[in-house]
Amino acid sequence: MTKYFNIIVCIFFINIAFGQNNINSEKLRLSKEDISNIIESEEKLKEWIDQLKEPGVRINGENMEFNAVAQALISNKELRNIIYKEIYSFEDVKKSLEQLNIQLAFWQMINIYPNNKRKVLEYIYSYDSLIPVDEIVIASFYTYSFFDPNVTKIVDNRPVVERPDIFEQMLLRTKEIVAYIQEFRKIK
Repeated sequence: MTKYFNIIVCIFFINIAFGQNNINSEKLRLSKEDISNIIESEEKLKEWIDQLKEPGVRINGENMEFNAVAQALISNKELRNIIYKEIYSFEDVKKSLEQLNIQLAFWQMINIYPNNKRKVLEYIYSYDSLIPVDEIVIASFYTYSFFDPNVTKIVDNRPVVERPDIFEQMLLRTKEIVAYIQEFRKIK
């Protein structure tokens, strides 16, 4: 969490620096309001990151639990038609990132991975200093894989896996991406 706080503080000070020309260190004092705003920003950032790390589907014994994104994918066929494609592109990833839909962008990269391993790994790893990408890749898999029409059919608002082989391929890709990310961290 400290690195996220440092990012916020750096952004805060950069904004101050660009907003004033001759900064005098005596003039640069944080008010209680400034500190309160920094703390509030840190809390919002933590909530956002926690949401990114939250898998859409949790398996609890014999039961599947669905978060809001997963419930929307189950109940909204039009949404599924927008989300799932036969072929994903880096343009799809770009659009998702522009909309700050990080989990969807990572899901798209999981699908692009077999044909663009190096580029996908570089792309995902480039975010690792800002967000816990390994956890988000896993959460993306558990949010989107269960509703992929190549894998499942939705029957009575429940995913029914018809192609466990494709599901397993997606899981293996996800595990491979995570393993590479963890190795890159060791090298760094």
